[in-house]
Amino acid sequence: MTALQGTLNFIYGIFFLYLACYYNYFYKSFFKIANRIFCISIGVQLFLNMYPILLNNGLSFYLAKEYSNTLIGNSNAVSFYFGFSLIYEFISKGKFWKFFMIFNTLCLILTLSRGGFLSVAISLIIFIILSLFNKNLIKISTYINFLIAIVIISITLYYTPIGKELFESLQLGFKASSIASRNILHEQAISEIISKPYGNGLVWVNDPHNFILRAFRDLGLLFGIIIILLFIYPMKYFISKNIIIYNNEILAVLLGYLTIIIHSLFEIYYFTSITLFYTIFILVYLNISIRKFENNLKER
Repeated sequence: MTALQGTLNFIYGIFFLYLACYYNYFYKSFFKIANRIFCISIGVQLFLNMYPILLNNGLSFYLAKEYSNTLIGNSNAVSFYFGFSLIYEFISKGKFWKFFMIFNTLCLILTLSRGGFLSVAISLIIFIILSLFNKNLIKISTYINFLIAIVIISITLYYTPIGKELFESLQLGFKASSIASRNILHEQAISEIISKPYGNGLVWVNDPHNFILRAFRDLGLLFGIIIILLFIYPMKYFISKNIIIYNNEILAVLLGYLTIIIHSLFEIYYFTSITLFYTIFILVYLNISIRKFENNLKER
């Protein structure tokens, strides 16, 4: 069965790769529009499912997590998409970007994903550092928008009833026993890697919530390192000489994808059809955007 799952994912991957290449190459705004529609669809589901619990006092972390589900996964699963989109909208600044940035921020808060908040925070810090050196970023407006976003989020979490409940639940979440249980899953995965260095095949039992350990455990040391390198290869652009001249769109996708990589070190991602499609969708668009940017540089 695990071989069948792997074969199907491979077939899906080829199909998704074709679609991503075709639409992202021939339709300039396809990526932005498609991503917004996708996030709105799961964001509405998330709100409708959590609405009953948001009306009640005494919101608990685990109760909130139980209600924060959608048709494509639970809160931890969908938080990846909101984290990416939040960063993408904030940096790319396309039409109506403020609305979609606020929307994705609220949805990320509703997921109560600790890994989501951490990955977004790290990407924002890196973006601020890059903005000090990048020649194409308008620094003053970027910093002002960043401060305004922090103020809005702070007011929402500290001074609104729903925000207070969510913030308290998030605080409890960081103290939850699930964090300690991840260490046990990591130890089990490492033990399996040592005992079966050739891999177990794609299995979903005792997922280590770390895509590097998952890759080595399921695919083995050889193919594990190959798939890891394929997923993290875009990080090479951070050390490219063009990083100081990349435009907002490229930096938005690059830093947005960084949130996924960081987040996948703490939560389950990759190895499913929906995450495979989303990853291919992002990486194809990033590659096309960089190629077009570099070709324009050569023509000048």
